[in-house]
Amino acid sequence: MMKRVLLIATTLFLAATAVYSQNFSIGASVGTDGIGVDFAASLSDKVQARVGYSLIAYSLLGSQNVSIQAWKVHPSASTTLKETGGTGSSHLLFDYFPGESSAFHLTGGLFFGSPTILKVQNTTALPDSYHTAGIDYYPGGREEASNLKHFYSDNNGIMTAELRRNALRPYIGIGFGSPFAGKSIGVTFDLGVEYTGGIGSYGVTNASSGSDDRVRLDSDGVMHTIYDMRGGQKTKSYDKYIPYIDKLYKIPVLPVCRLSIFFGQF
Repeated sequence: MMKRVLLIATTLFLAATAVYSQNFSIGASVGTDGIGVDFAASLSDKVQARVGYSLIAYSLLGSQNVSIQAWKVHPSASTTLKETGGTGSSHLLFDYFPGESSAFHLTGGLFFGSPTILKVQNTTALPDSYHTAGIDYYPGGREEASNLKHFYSDNNGIMTAELRRNALRPYIGIGFGSPFAGKSIGVTFDLGVEYTGGIGSYGVTNASSGSDDRVRLDSDGVMHTIYDMRGGQKTKSYDKYIPYIDKLYKIPVLPVCRLSIFFGQF
C-alpha cells in the first residue's frame, strides 16, 4: 500500500513540475545509493527539486562454496551461498540555494524503496531435514529452551538471509552545483545522511506452516548460527568481524555521497 502511495505521489510531482517549473533537466547519477537517473525541476530562483531512481547493480558479497553440517540435522550438505538480485531506491529531494547565483545548496527529502539492501541464498537445495528440523538460533545468545528459535529452508530447500533497513528514509545534506548552472550540462555533488533506522541482519524463517518471518540476528545469534552450520568446527578468521553487526544496527544514519550530471534544459 505504501509503495502505491509513493508511486502516485511521485507521478503527481512529475506532472506538477512539468506544468509549473521554470526549467527541467534529465541526468545520470552515481553514488553510495548506486547508479541511476534523475529528473530535476527549477521551482523558483532559490528552490529546485529532484526525483529519481538508483540501483545497486554490483555485487557486494559475491558467492562462496560452503559445507553445512548443522547440529542435530543430518545429512550434511554442500552448496554455494550467493548474493541475489539488485536493490533499487527512489528519492525525492528539494534543494534550497541561499543566493540566486550561489552554487552551495541545502537539501532535504526522502529516499524510499525496498528495505532489503542485499539478500543471500543457497543455490543448491538443502536436504529435507533443514526444512523440518532447521538450524538453531538463540536471540541474544541466551541458550534457554524457551528462547530457542529455528531457521528453516523453504519447500524448495532454499534458506535466505538479508541485510535490511527502513523502507522510508528521510534525508538531509548539503551540496554544490546545479542542474541548471550551464547552458547544456549541469553538475551537482551531494553529501549528507539518510535515516535508516539501523542496518540489521535478518534470517528468513520458512516454517512448515508456510509462514515467512524475518528475525533480526544480533552478533550472538549470528555466531551461534554459524557454529551450528559448521557442526561445531573451530573459529574462522572472519569471525572477528561478527561483533560489528551489533554496532551497525545501533547507527541509525548512513552517509550518502552522490555525483550527478544533467543534460539539457527544457
